[in-house]
Amino acid sequence: MSPKIGIGIVTCNRENFFRKCLESVVKSKADIIVAVNDGKPLDPNIKYLKKIKKIQHQENKGVGVSKNEALKYLYDLGCEHIFLIEDDILIKDPE
Repeated sequence: MSPKIGIGIVTCNRENFFRKCLESVVKSKADIIVAVNDGKPLDPNIKYLKKIKKIQHQENKGVGVSKNEALKYLYDLGCEHIFLIEDDILIKDPE
């Protein structure tokens, strides 16, 4: 069965924001989460990082390309509902 809800997080060199964002997103009802990092590699010890799909750019490609990669990844998995967020967004209500 395909995942119904997918969340794509776009980040670039704002690891503290990303940490808080990821912690809020993993508590949501998303079936799959992908993070597209357009900056320097993330600390591999970030809590929950091993539970999500990561796409790491080798060079900066910009926010538009990053969002499109997240959309394509989630769409290709068959997600019916796709949400894109940047690293400064926090999910307040997991419902």
